[in-house]
Amino acid sequence: MIVLAAYYKGTVDPANREAFDAYVRDVHLPLVAQWPELRALRLLLNNHEPYLGEAPQYYHCFQLFYDDKAALSRSLGSEAREETKRISLADRPRFRDLFQGEVLHMVFDITAFPCKDRDPSPKQDLTGAFARCALYMGTVPEQRERFETYVSDVHLPMVAEWPRLKDLKLLKSDGTPFLTEPPRYFHAFELYFDTQEDMDLCMASDERKETRRISAQDVDSFKGLFEGEVHHVNFRITDFPLRPTR
Repeated sequence: MIVLAAYYKGTVDPANREAFDAYVRDVHLPLVAQWPELRALRLLLNNHEPYLGEAPQYYHCFQLFYDDKAALSRSLGSEAREETKRISLADRPRFRDLFQGEVLHMVFDITAFPCKDRDPSPKQDLTGAFARCALYMGTVPEQRERFETYVSDVHLPMVAEWPRLKDLKLLKSDGTPFLTEPPRYFHAFELYFDTQEDMDLCMASDERKETRRISAQDVDSFKGLFEGEVHHVNFRITDFPLRPTR
C-alpha cells in the first residue's frame, strides 16, 4: 500500500476558514472520491492551536491510498481526475486562493508497527480520531541505511509502547519525484489516537519521557544524520466514502 499525501503548509485567514473548509469537504474531496483505483481517501485537518509549545505549520493534508504506484499512475491519468482539475481551476479564484502557503505532494510507502494498546479489530473508518504527525522535511545525505535502521529497529518500537496509541505508521519516501515535483520529505511518523484526551495522556506518559531521554542520548549518533526540520502537527481525521466512476 502507498499513499499520495498533499500537505498544505500554510494557513487560511480565520474569516475565510468556513468557506474554504466547506469547499474542500463538500466539493473537492467528493470529486477526488470518484477517482478509479483509490482504496481510501482521508482529510487530516488541524485545529490551528499550538500543542506542546509548537505552533502548527500545516492547515490540512489530503491522503489518497492506492495498492501500488502503477494504480496511482492510472488514477492520475483518468478522466475523473481531469474533471476534478477542470473544476478546481474554474473555482480557484473563489476558493483555492484563500489558502496562503504552498502545497507539497509526496508519495510514501507505508509500514505499520504493532502497538501495545492497538485495537484487536482496528476500525476501517477513522473519522473523529486524532493523528499526531512528525514530518521530516529534509534529507539524510550520508549513512542513510544506518539512520533508517535506527528508526525502524530502535525508535519506532519504543514509540509503539506508548499508552493509548492505537496505530503507528512509518511513511517513507523512496526519493522519486511526484510528477515533476521533487520530494521535500524524507519520511513521516503518524500516531493515531481515539480521542484528544488519549493523545494528551500519551504525550505526558513515562513511556514517552523515556523515549525522549534515549533519543536525546542518541541524537549525536543517529538523529544528527538527518539534515532538515522536523515539524509536529496534530490533525483530526475525516474519512470520505469512495464513489469510483465506471
